[in-house]
Amino acid sequence: MLRIKASRLPLLILFVFTLIFSFYKLDNFYQLNYDQERDYQVVQRILSGDFTLIGPQAVSTAGFYLAPWYYYLLVPFFVLFSGHPLFAAYLTGLVHLLTTLALFLFLKKHTKHDLIALASSLLYASTLHRTAWNVMFIPLLFILFLNLLLRSRQTPKSFSLLLFLVSLGIHFHFQFVLLAPFLGIYLLLNRSKLPSLRSKNLALYFIALLIPLLPLIAFDLRHDFINSRSFLNFFGSALTTSSNLPYLQLLRFSARNIIRETSLYTPLPLNLDYLFLPLAYIGSLIVVLRKKRSLLPLALFPVISLFALSLYSPPTWPEYYHLLAVLSFIVLVSYLIASSPHLIKSLYFVFVLIALVTSLQYLHTYTNSDGYDSRQAVIKYILDTSSPLQPNIRYHFPPGQGLGFTPIRDYLSTQYDLTDQYSNTQFDVFFTSSPPPALPTSTDQVSFGVYTVSLSSTEER
Repeated sequence: MLRIKASRLPLLILFVFTLIFSFYKLDNFYQLNYDQERDYQVVQRILSGDFTLIGPQAVSTAGFYLAPWYYYLLVPFFVLFSGHPLFAAYLTGLVHLLTTLALFLFLKKHTKHDLIALASSLLYASTLHRTAWNVMFIPLLFILFLNLLLRSRQTPKSFSLLLFLVSLGIHFHFQFVLLAPFLGIYLLLNRSKLPSLRSKNLALYFIALLIPLLPLIAFDLRHDFINSRSFLNFFGSALTTSSNLPYLQLLRFSARNIIRETSLYTPLPLNLDYLFLPLAYIGSLIVVLRKKRSLLPLALFPVISLFALSLYSPPTWPEYYHLLAVLSFIVLVSYLIASSPHLIKSLYFVFVLIALVTSLQYLHTYTNSDGYDSRQAVIKYILDTSSPLQPNIRYHFPPGQGLGFTPIRDYLSTQYDLTDQYSNTQFDVFFTSSPPPALPTSTDQVSFGVYTVSLSSTEER
C-alpha cells in the first residue's frame, strides 16, 4: 500500500490540482492567435538555420524588440512534439505547473506555514493560465528573484545572479524593469545585506546585466542601432503624449487595470472587486506599517506599478502589465495571513476554497467555441474534402482576427499524400456570425465552433 508522508501531502494536493488546471481540455482552451502563429513560424525559421538576434516586439508594432530568449526556449519543445501546433500549449502548462510549485516552496519557506502556502498556490493555479507567449515566464522569474533577494545576506555572486534575473526578465516582458526601484528600496531599507561594491565586483555586476542584452547589441551593431533608437523614441513619445492627457485619467486607467488583473484571483464579481481589493490592499498596507516594516518594499510594489504605468499613454494597454504587482500582492497577503489570528486564516481558506470550486466548475462546464480544437476541425475537414489535391482556401476575417490556421494546415498537410495540383473546390472560411457579403454560391456549408466553411466550385466562375 502506498504511503504518503503528511508533510508531503500539501505538495501532492497542489500537484494534482495544478495538473488539472494546466492540462485539462488543453486543446479547447488554448488560443492560437497572432502571437502564437508568429512564434511557430519563427521557430520553423530557426530550425531551418535562420537564427534570429531579436525577439518579440515589446508593445505591438509600435515598440522595440526584446532579446530572442523566448524563441530559443520554444525550439526544444517544437522538436519534442514534432512541430505539432499544440507544442507551445504543453510548454505553457509545464511553466504554469513549475511556477505554482515554486510559489508553494517559496511561501512555505518564508511564511513557515504549509497550509497558507498551499492555499495561496492553489489560488494562483486556479486562474487557468493557458496563453503561450513570452509573458508566461514572468511569474516564475519573479519568484526566483524574490527567493534570491530575501537571502540573509547578498554575496557578490548572488547579487550578480539577482541582477542577471532582472535583466533577463525584462526580455520576457518590460514590466520587469519595475523591479529596479523595488530592489533599490529593499536594499536601502536593508543596507546590511548590501554586497561589496569593490571595482572587481562592479565589473561582475555589469557583466551580469549585460549578458541578456548581447543578442540585441549584436543586432544593433549590424543595423545602425535601429532597436536602441526605437526604444528611445518609444519612451520619449509615450511620456510626451501623457502630458497631453489629464493625469487623473491615466491614473484611473492604471488603477482600473490593476484591479481587473487582481480580480482573476478572486471568486467575487468584478464590481465587488472594485471595492474589496482596494480595501484589502489598504488594510494590508496599514498592518505592514504598524507591525511588519520588513515587508514594506513588497507592500509598496503595487504602488510603484500603479504610478509608473500611469505615465504610459495612450491608456489602451492591457491588464497583464500589472502582473508583477498582483503577484507581489499575493505574496504579501500570504505573509500577513500566516501571522494572523485563526479566524482570519479560516476566512482566507474559505475564500480560496470558493475560488477553487468556481474555477473547477468553469473548467468542467465551459466550452470555448474559438479554441484550437475548432480551428483544427476546420482544417481537417478541408483537407479530408480536397485530398489528394491541394485545397484552395480563402479566409474572410477582420484584421488581427481569425489567425492561427496556417500552422495547423502546415502540420496536418504532412499527414496527407497531397499532389501539386489544386482542387476545383473553393473553401471560404469565416466567422459564422459575420459571413462575407460577396460569397460564391455555396454547394455546402459546415460549422465548427464560431467558424463556418463554405464550399463552392471554381469551374462555374
